[in-house]
Order: sequence, then C-alpha cells, then structure tokens
Amino acid sequence: MQQGENILQEVFESVAAAGHRRGRGCASCQRQKEMEFEDMEMETGIGGWIQDAVRKAGQFAGAAALLGKTMADFSRGAIHDETDITNTIFYGKYPQYAGKKIPASDKNAAADWLRIRKDVVRPVFGNIARQAGAGVSACTITNRIAFANRNLMKQGKNGPFPLLVKSLSPRKLANIDGIVLHQMAFSRGNDLNRYNEVGAHYIVMHDGKIGQLFENTAFLNASNGFNSRTVAIEFAGHFPDENYNWWKGNSSRTLLTPAQLQAGRCLVKQIKADVPSVKHIYAHRQSSGDRSNDPGPDIWLGVGQWAISQLGLSDVKNGVAQIGNGGQAVPAGWRKGRAI
Repeated sequence: MQQGENILQEVFESVAAAGHRRGRGCASCQRQKEMEFEDMEMETGIGGWIQDAVRKAGQFAGAAALLGKTMADFSRGAIHDETDITNTIFYGKYPQYAGKKIPASDKNAAADWLRIRKDVVRPVFGNIARQAGAGVSACTITNRIAFANRNLMKQGKNGPFPLLVKSLSPRKLANIDGIVLHQMAFSRGNDLNRYNEVGAHYIVMHDGKIGQLFENTAFLNASNGFNSRTVAIEFAGHFPDENYNWWKGNSSRTLLTPAQLQAGRCLVKQIKADVPSVKHIYAHRQSSGDRSNDPGPDIWLGVGQWAISQLGLSDVKNGVAQIGNGGQAVPAGWRKGRAI
C-alpha cells in the first residue's frame, strides 16, 4: 500500500469509528465512510492534500484524520480563518494547549505554531492555484432583494451618499457590459441574513451560498467609475494580499474556500448568461485608488482570471485597464498565484 493510501485508510478508520459512535451498524457504517470520503475526495482532492499537509505538519497521533476533517470543513466553508485552521492543527499536536495561550516558557511550541501556519496552512489551504483548476460547479442564487436596504447611505470623503441611485434605476440591460469583483474585508459567518446592508448586487458566502440583493439593472454606487455599466459581486471575508498581509483595521484572516470559489465562478457564468452584453470582468482596484487589494489575488485568480480564460471575458476595455482617479491595473502576480 502506498503512503497516500495508508493516510486515506487512517481517515477511513476515523470516519468508521465516528459512525459507530453515532450508533450505526457495521454495514451502514462501512458504506457511510465510503460515501463521506467519496464526497470529500471530489470536493478537495484530499489524497494529495493530506499527504502534503501531514508531511509538513510533522507526524503526530491522528494527524491524517484531523487534517482530513479540517480540509473537508474548509472545502465546504465551515472553517475559513487562517488562525482558526492553524489552531485546529496545532491543538491536535499539542492537546494540552487547546483553548489556551501558549506559555512563554514553551518557545518550541510557539515556534511550531508559526511553522504550521507558514508550512501547512498557507501553502496547502491557502494555495488557490492548487484548488482552482478550470471547472465550475452548479449553484443556487437566493433572492434577497426584499431584504436589502434600498435607502442605505454610504459614507464618502465629502459626506454621505446613497448606495442605490433611484433616479438612474433601472438601467438598460444592454448597457451593462461588465462585472466587478469585491471583497467585503469582513466576515459575519455564512448566514445571508447578516449581510442585508452590503452594497452590491450579489453576495457570496464562505460556504458557497449566494444572495442577490439588487436587480442587475439597479444603479449602485458600489464600484466607483464602473457603476453605470457593471454588476457588483461582494465576497464575504477579509482576504490577504500577495504576501499574506491583511488590512490592519480587521482582525480576521480569511482564506478563500473551494465552496466560495466555485460559487463565485457559477455566479459570474450565470450573470453572463442573464446579461448577454457582459464582456468584461474587473477588480474593484481598477476604479479606485484606495482599494489596492480589492478583491485580492485569491478571488481574482480563482474567479476573475478563470472568467477571462474560460468565459472569454476581459479586464481591459478599448485598451484601458484602469479608470478614474487612481485606478490600478490588475497586478501580474494576481494572474498566476503566490510564490509563497
């Protein structure tokens, strides 16, 4: 049996044991473990991921089972914060510190926490190039238009202004030619009800749920100079730049989950089908001087760059890659993934 098969077998046994604890008989338990791992394998490519992660984390009791479950949870968006993922793996290796601060006297454990984050979490869970591929899964878009705040005021440098410009809505569908990708720079979990005041046409949760807050034809002050001719998509989360730096105004450290990536792709594909005039996909940074990491390299590579290569969209119009005061073109590094 190969090393990878040994690792998978260990996780098989863990799932089987969990099935027995839930009171299943052996036959149903055996089939349940097979079904759970068939799903997990499809969602995450878990065999290769577990091998890589176990090797980098360092062998400890139950490592493969823990990493397999953590990856499955990450894949479906149940866990998505870099610190939470690091803690989950660290506590498996150092159960005596679960839920506690690492004492200053244990410098080796503190160093290992940083090593797990650097060598396991970022290159394995945060490796969007590894997750991305070319495929797209089906998705469901939940109509949340009745719950959106149509009188929401946004705060600008020159004072408040309305999100929805009623005098310019609805727009002519044929005049909409692009999609703009955004990151919220915060997360309130996976409950769509907690995002009713987000300023975008659509929102995408960590677990792949999609909500539509405004009609495609609504004129929203969401994307600066792109407002008149684009549809805005906001991804829940606070995502890093190419060097794993996060905006300091928020303590969360989100990684893009496979479920969120697939939902974003499906949504872009659906908007393109619903609005045939859509020919472009943009990063918010292209129309804003103070949104340099919006939506960030992960969302761009996983969704934006995918839409360019697979759907034929473009982030350039009439030879222009950025517009407005301080708009910035998409960095070359966003198109190929991180080097670290």
